[in-house]
Amino acid sequence: MSLFSEQKTAVSTGDLPKTQVPSHGDVFFGYSHIGTTHCQGTFSDAATVCGPSSNKTANLAGWTASVEKKYLRYFGAVADFSGQYGGVSLSTFLFGLRGSASLGRFRAFAETMVGAVHAHEKASAALESDTSFAEALGVGADFRLMRRLSWRMQADEIESSLLAGKQHNVRLSSGLAIRF
Repeated sequence: MSLFSEQKTAVSTGDLPKTQVPSHGDVFFGYSHIGTTHCQGTFSDAATVCGPSSNKTANLAGWTASVEKKYLRYFGAVADFSGQYGGVSLSTFLFGLRGSASLGRFRAFAETMVGAVHAHEKASAALESDTSFAEALGVGADFRLMRRLSWRMQADEIESSLLAGKQHNVRLSSGLAIRF
């Protein structure tokens, strides 16, 4: 019997090292609220008074849902969708990157996303709608309740050019995140 005869000659797929690409992520669904609208002029960064139509995109309540797929230990891709209702119906469709780190039961994250926002207003005589490019920066934290279930608190600043000029809205969200 040879000294080398008991060595493995091939590596099976079950023997791959644990440093491979993570195969997890999370799904989030929760309540969201958009506060007051802050407007800027189209060609200058000076704050301007919001028009009456852009003020309708303030103080809206609704839902937010997102899916994150981890591709590296600390970074993943995220798709974020929301609908807010009040004076108008406001829908956002955002995609981007999220970085996160865990410490005990807490997982803090920051994200940057781009996409579109759509406002739909049904006035008494006419149906008005507008769609705009949107970008968002956000931060949040998950508090682990059980192994795969967490409570999430999140804040995103969404910039768009709906109706007239640039608008900045802050969206606060809270709800359950399920890890897969």
